[in-house]
Amino acid sequence: MIICPNCGASNPSDAMTCSECMVLLNKEKLPKEKKDDFATKFGQTVSKMDLEKLSNRKIADIMFVFDCTGSMSGEIKAMQEAIIDFASSVTSEGLDIRVGLIEFRDRTIGEEHKLHKFSGEVFTKKIKEFQNSISSLRATGGGPAPESSPDAIMLALEQDFRDCPNKTIVLITDAPPHLPDKETQSYEQVVNKMKEKDTNQFYIVTMLQSPECHVHLKLLEGIQENGGDGLAFELSKKDVERKEHFKKVLQGLAKSISSKSVICS
Repeated sequence: MIICPNCGASNPSDAMTCSECMVLLNKEKLPKEKKDDFATKFGQTVSKMDLEKLSNRKIADIMFVFDCTGSMSGEIKAMQEAIIDFASSVTSEGLDIRVGLIEFRDRTIGEEHKLHKFSGEVFTKKIKEFQNSISSLRATGGGPAPESSPDAIMLALEQDFRDCPNKTIVLITDAPPHLPDKETQSYEQVVNKMKEKDTNQFYIVTMLQSPECHVHLKLLEGIQENGGDGLAFELSKKDVERKEHFKKVLQGLAKSISSKSVICS
């Protein structure tokens, strides 16, 4: 039996992901990449979690980088319905959050990414305001995979995060990345920018069952090597259950972000 380090749920010893929060448990169970197997090099970072609520102030800026291509309608609907619960979960743990949103598709075919603004600002504390932006998203375009996630992450890294140790990016996509993308040449370039910007938490929500998506795990390796933290979560392949599945992922994300965020000095 495997106990999930993120949510504490019990899972069978051969489980790849947690049945409750969908976090990656066993990298050895990942389908193998034939040519360049990033998954076998990936070691999930599991910090010791202090589950007691801290009286000291913790603040975090969370930028969601969201694939809005035609196959992502279930995740968009789930985000619309569950973002209030997500925010309630992290704030109940004493975390002062601001959230931001970038939607992306495929820049190589002219589909530009979009940085959402909230009363002229990149981040907002008003979760209803953020929910309204999520409600404006439409699952369209993209064409065949891959998609422009590297350029979207680089755009996220250029934004005005607060001067605090909890700068968090959440990438949500069911497709592998364009490498090179329209502007970004490699994931090493993204890792270097993360280090430059002192990004300390990175989460990837993707199709862990698909070997071509394992390249995203390189970013987790990079942030881990630079002293940061992060987790990988599984998206569901089954259209009929993707919305409810993603709601579980959001619960797992809230748990991890709350527990891994450190006190601001």
